[in-house]
Amino acid sequence: MKKHTILALGATLALAPFASAQVVAESVVEGTLTAITPGTTSVELKVMDILVIVPSTAVISTPTREDLTLAELSSLTRFPGRDRDGFLGGTAIVTGPSNAAGVITANTVFVEPAENVVVGLATPRAVSDPVGTVRVNGMLVKFLQDPRIKFGAPLNDLGFEIDLAAIVPGTAVSIEGYYSELDNAFYAFLLDAIGVPALSPALQASVLRAQGRADRGELSVLGAVSGVTGAGAVTVQIFRVLPNNTVGTRIGTVTATADVLPGTFTYRFSARGVTPLPERVVARVVRGAVTATSAIFSVDIP
Repeated sequence: MKKHTILALGATLALAPFASAQVVAESVVEGTLTAITPGTTSVELKVMDILVIVPSTAVISTPTREDLTLAELSSLTRFPGRDRDGFLGGTAIVTGPSNAAGVITANTVFVEPAENVVVGLATPRAVSDPVGTVRVNGMLVKFLQDPRIKFGAPLNDLGFEIDLAAIVPGTAVSIEGYYSELDNAFYAFLLDAIGVPALSPALQASVLRAQGRADRGELSVLGAVSGVTGAGAVTVQIFRVLPNNTVGTRIGTVTATADVLPGTFTYRFSARGVTPLPERVVARVVRGAVTATSAIFSVDIP
């Protein structure tokens, strides 16, 4: 947990009159999920030895989903390669108010079986390896298909989907997931590979990072374009996204620069005095009669 978060929580708790039975203080807990008690309108968790009540209004998320149900949170179905039921023994991060007895009512709950990360090189596969797997630093990597934490698609460093078969030995990759001692395999929900071309040859745009400062109206957007053909400058337009998920007004335009991969370009857009600062943005590129728009991306506003 970040130091300033701990300090802020400490200041809040210091001001709370613990002698009163009516005390309510904002709590943040990160630790091992030791117990799960299912319910119809709420679920009880034990994070370490702290009791947490998860109502149906809580936002429950995993590394690849933000809309888990209470039933999915409390499911005892085991993840591949694990010898514990559901999320038991995994990591939980909970935020929400706690009362004088120390019981937390969760506003948000994040859960995952473990947080294992590897940054390394793709290595040759063994003849016996299952189809659709890779090896990283000699370790077998399988891909999670559990609906609670489902592997979406392998991406290159520009944010575009790639073909797993295009990851050859020597390719730099990063993976996130959990390691199974039972299977001697890594179950990944995320894989990024550097220098691998996009699976689709079509024109595509991505946003990799978007940051803003509301007090200065500063906005910075970093991303890429793939599938560019023909000559001429590649320009990228940045748009704000409206609450109904439609594209709103254009914020500005930037010229992209050629990347090392053929047909790919990167861009870095920055502007000041953007008011109101957008909470979400998209990038759009137009080449002749073809228009490509990125996925919606949330702006990081500290």
